[in-house]
Amino acid sequence: MNPRVSVIIPVYNKEDYVLDCLKSLEDQDFNDWECIIVDDGSVDASMKIVEDFIKNSKKTWRILTQKNGGPSSARNLGIREATGEFIALLDADDMWLPTKLSKQLHYLDKNQNVDLLLSNYVIFSQNSSFKLRAVTARNTVHQVKRWLDMRGFGGLVESTGMFRKVALNEGLWFDEEMPTTEGLDFIIRWTFQKKVKIYQEILTLYRISENQLHTKQDLVKLNMALVVNRYPNLVVNEYVLKRMHLAYFQLSGLRELPRREIFKSILTSFMFLNPFVLWMAYSIILRNLKATYIGKKARNLIMTSIS
Repeated sequence: MNPRVSVIIPVYNKEDYVLDCLKSLEDQDFNDWECIIVDDGSVDASMKIVEDFIKNSKKTWRILTQKNGGPSSARNLGIREATGEFIALLDADDMWLPTKLSKQLHYLDKNQNVDLLLSNYVIFSQNSSFKLRAVTARNTVHQVKRWLDMRGFGGLVESTGMFRKVALNEGLWFDEEMPTTEGLDFIIRWTFQKKVKIYQEILTLYRISENQLHTKQDLVKLNMALVVNRYPNLVVNEYVLKRMHLAYFQLSGLRELPRREIFKSILTSFMFLNPFVLWMAYSIILRNLKATYIGKKARNLIMTSIS
């Protein structure tokens, strides 16, 4: 009998994190699942860690291997091989809280008109004493627009998403030619064609780590421009949107500088009346303060769940 849920985990050089990811899946309070792990050409010890873990597990695991083609290619391969009624996505450096699968599945069973379900999530980095920032959203369209203009957080479909496999059609797979913004592109297409909702609890932990694709600024710039050109109906004012993107990347480039230099750059923008930099700086500060506040409130629950 086929499982209710197929979990897809793409793996590429995640030896430091993949064990936490697999443990969080095995610790789910819902057990009717299979996990398809797609080795995307890893050259570190990732797959040795995976193999050692699953050989001692009583759950259903499958390993597929391909030449390095990127996370979207690996996800698509896993989805093609999946036998479950539902597809749940999980990146190899992220984790789930123990009730993630059961709560999303219960929601989808009760809401048959919903095709894709995201969840709220927290961002963490173990390099900062497990400081948590919580990303909460209620409206998918609003979240997509804030993601598109870079003033808000993304939807993280790659680790929060669960969808009905029957809802999948030719135009709803991950775009393998668009790394770094494939999640945004994926959500936009599903939002246009299907019913997408956000589960109103934190169920996923998103890890900030080194060498993630979204940290490669030139690649992000290129792919955000592709997304903007692909979906003109979402763009109210292309000039404003491009200036917002430029402001985001200008501020992003300041991250490694001392606080004094960051303040000086923002003050210069104020003196020369660059409203886009000021608008973006205000938006980023506000979103981070909100996310940090909610993250602090959720910390005890989250730490208890994963301890």
